[in-house]
Amino acid sequence: KKIQDQQRVRHISQRRLAAVRFIKLAWRYFHYRKHDPAVFPRRNHNHHSTMNNNKEQRINPPEIVCIRFIITLQFLLARRRFRRAMRPYDFGDIMEQYSVGHEELIGKIERLQLHIDGIETQLKKCQEMMEIVEKQTKLLNGDKFTINERNKMMEE
Repeated sequence: KKIQDQQRVRHISQRRLAAVRFIKLAWRYFHYRKHDPAVFPRRNHNHHSTMNNNKEQRINPPEIVCIRFIITLQFLLARRRFRRAMRPYDFGDIMEQYSVGHEELIGKIERLQLHIDGIETQLKKCQEMMEIVEKQTKLLNGDKFTINERNKMMEE
């Protein structure tokens, strides 16, 4: 049991690492597809240099293609590792994922029900107001009412 728990913890930590790497590489992948990497700042890691550290250098087209190819491969590999890491580990893991999803679904249903109840109460108030307005317009127009209708209107 203890070994199984240790393996489970290791699997969960591997999930986290795979997710972090996937997010990082996804950002880089989409950034370099969107922007032109022909000019970008290269950092000089030698801090004692007299040269400017943020000097921009031009990259020729074959290097751009190579950079994009490497970034694409890294992204695809990270995506594959992320998908593999997100597979359920064992039956307990499957049940945990199911219960979390079920709880989220129940929460969404409750929020929708509250929203629907609010809409229904507003609708009832609007209908009551419409009935009052209709009765008042009938009175103003001088429409004929029965004695019972007049008594009800006076009570309201």
